[in-house]
Amino acid sequence: MQLALTQDVEHLAFPKRAARDSPRQRLLRRAVGLSVEAGNWSTHEIPLFDLTRAQDRFMDSEHAKALNAGVTTSRLVLEPCTSAHAALMFGAMQDPEIYRWISMVPPTSPDALADAWARAESRRSPAGDRAWLSWIVRSAGDGTCLGWVDSEVGGCVALNLGYVIYPSHWGRGIATEAVGAVVGHLEAHGIERHVALVTVGNTASMRVLDKLGFERTRVLVANDTIRGELHDEIEFVRDVRRGA
Repeated sequence: MQLALTQDVEHLAFPKRAARDSPRQRLLRRAVGLSVEAGNWSTHEIPLFDLTRAQDRFMDSEHAKALNAGVTTSRLVLEPCTSAHAALMFGAMQDPEIYRWISMVPPTSPDALADAWARAESRRSPAGDRAWLSWIVRSAGDGTCLGWVDSEVGGCVALNLGYVIYPSHWGRGIATEAVGAVVGHLEAHGIERHVALVTVGNTASMRVLDKLGFERTRVLVANDTIRGELHDEIEFVRDVRRGA
């Protein structure tokens, strides 16, 4: 089970499109609007999501670390990702099935992965306005590493929610449980809106977000490149304010 992430695997927990698009460019990217009620499609320029409040807020280091605190469920332990996890995660991250729907590539070595994750341990972006969050998902029973969940937070918005569960653990509801735990944790810390992008065709990841109350808001045409081919992505949004 994997969500469409746009990032190098060795830069897990770093912004997924920082090298390609600025927030302003992302706001202006052409999209295809999906009208769920009418069941039709139209092409138009439209913001992906409102970053006005998020962009102007300073992300305090302690607050960023609190957002990335550990989370537990009946079956899972979600630990803040650190360089110490690299050796445990590297082998399973070589499975090519993980990368079918995402533009990541396998890490080149445990040391390279550890170095990248060490740089993310402050949980703050270099500009100091975002929290870069990542959790390693482990079994509460025997401690087996099952995958990871990550998110990028600015202000009260979680901008890039993503997750990967290793193929050997698919079909057990782990992705839904892990992502739901992170979403609940962030909302308990004041996050009001979550945004996730899923490659068109990745129906398993879409079902996870559907179960967690995300809404399909629009399709982004040719928004990601996977092994040299352009792919459309569907934007999913969970808005706490809307349900209030």
